[in-house]
Amino acid sequence: MTWKPTVFIVDDFKAKNGLNIGMVVVDRTINVTIMTFCFCVHNLCSDHKPMNYIMRSHDWGYTWSDPEDLSVKNPYFKDWPYCFGPGYGIQKQYKPHVGRLISCGHTVDRDNFKTQSMYCLYSDDHGITWTVGATLYGMPYGMGKKNGDFLAGEPQLVELPDGSIFVNIRNTHGYHCNCRIIAKSFDGGETFPLTNVTVDPNLVDPGCEGSLLLHKNIMFFSNPNSSAGRLNMTVKYSMDYGKHWNGDIHIYSDISEYSCLADIDENHVGVLYERDHYQQMGFAKIRLN
Repeated sequence: MTWKPTVFIVDDFKAKNGLNIGMVVVDRTINVTIMTFCFCVHNLCSDHKPMNYIMRSHDWGYTWSDPEDLSVKNPYFKDWPYCFGPGYGIQKQYKPHVGRLISCGHTVDRDNFKTQSMYCLYSDDHGITWTVGATLYGMPYGMGKKNGDFLAGEPQLVELPDGSIFVNIRNTHGYHCNCRIIAKSFDGGETFPLTNVTVDPNLVDPGCEGSLLLHKNIMFFSNPNSSAGRLNMTVKYSMDYGKHWNGDIHIYSDISEYSCLADIDENHVGVLYERDHYQQMGFAKIRLN
């Protein structure tokens, strides 16, 4: 496979650590690709407050609109230190709320994570306005966090055939185990019933972003498969929507960090991942049969 040269679609100029993680979702009803991202969310830009932007592409990512401040139509986003994703959001295909766009992420609180929490946003008007929906607050809320406390972030989501939203979440402080947090929503991302918030000890994780993909009713998950640190990039697969994990595919044994799974075609999925202390990007193409 070949890759065309990198093209920058937005520039943070001289701002120190200006642009931060973002999210992409495709609205297949109107064939528009939407990207949302945050600027200065870590408060390292001395001349700016946190801002959230949206961009749109009508040609599947070849060209993009200028960034638009989300708070213009969504006042809730004014100065909100929110990180989208990373990765991608979804458009619901099944009831309830067919066609709804859903994006999840987390806020940032550098004061020992006192109020940092995970949120899902949804839009029923093709991404023009967004509503803050399902929330998982860091616990104990308003207090500094330590190892073993509940702190959910960097969520990845898919829609299951029954219309529920399955979310796989970074377990930043190792709540209950060094593994992933799992949550489900049955109302299109509006709420997370606490009776459906669990952990999956089979998905060992060092406290890092992972990726989730549902392809031909097979669930794939990628992350650094280690409790000792960010290494051993692995793709696991499940034939029953995450209830059990049937096997894994070793990708890279050394230092590896964030990743993103994607469909390639009917018989292949791909995983793009950081490696070697963020110095390189690796890509693996996986044949399904």
